[in-house]
Amino acid sequence: MYSIYEYASRVGGLSHDSTRRILAIGEKLFDKPHLNKKFIEGEVGWGKIELVASIATIKDEKDWSKKITTMSFGALRSLIKKSVVHDGVDARDLYENLNLKLKRKTLSQFRVYKKRLEKKERHPMTWDDTVDTLLKNKTTVPPKPGRNIPKAKQDKLEEKYKGVCAFPTCTKPADVIHHPERYALTKNHDNLKPLCKVHHELAHHGLIKNEEQDPTTWELLQKPENSYLKRKIDEKYQKARLQSVGH
Repeated sequence: MYSIYEYASRVGGLSHDSTRRILAIGEKLFDKPHLNKKFIEGEVGWGKIELVASIATIKDEKDWSKKITTMSFGALRSLIKKSVVHDGVDARDLYENLNLKLKRKTLSQFRVYKKRLEKKERHPMTWDDTVDTLLKNKTTVPPKPGRNIPKAKQDKLEEKYKGVCAFPTCTKPADVIHHPERYALTKNHDNLKPLCKVHHELAHHGLIKNEEQDPTTWELLQKPENSYLKRKIDEKYQKARLQSVGH
């Protein structure tokens, strides 16, 4: 008789480690029906479910099941990093650290490369895989064209934020010029903030407190505030983002 690991290898081509991780996820989702349903039916990748499995509770698992459907792996990871220790598991233990002493500009470029590589490959990449790909290809992923914002305004943002995301404590390079008040509502470029792709996505989920105010007052939220009036516009953004990545 085969062990479950041997059976998974023969039938599904799964490694011992992958089988172990899947079993661990299933065990954590035993009392969480909404997440468990998405896991069993394969509605989303199990990498996303693995991120939330250790911190979701019976009380909030329905909310997490919605988040893993509409949010990218990177946005989920950023949100979960703010979570506290739960059931003896620190969410920070789910991540790898790259312990290299690099110039800030070099590190920012490397992070951009990794994120765009993940988008191109449509799955999370470890730092080891990212370095391996970079060394083999010696190429970069071209940036996505931005909105038609006057160059003078773009230069002003560059001068103020030095090409870095405006979210407090974030040191990632800014990939997007964000309209906190939503261009669809204002039809102007008066209030602009440079954001990395993760914080841009979180903003369009209504998860940045005081979004229209100075970034020094910003905080991440677990749920949109009751005063969240831009929901319809952001839902269109979420739908467009999911279509662009093939989900």
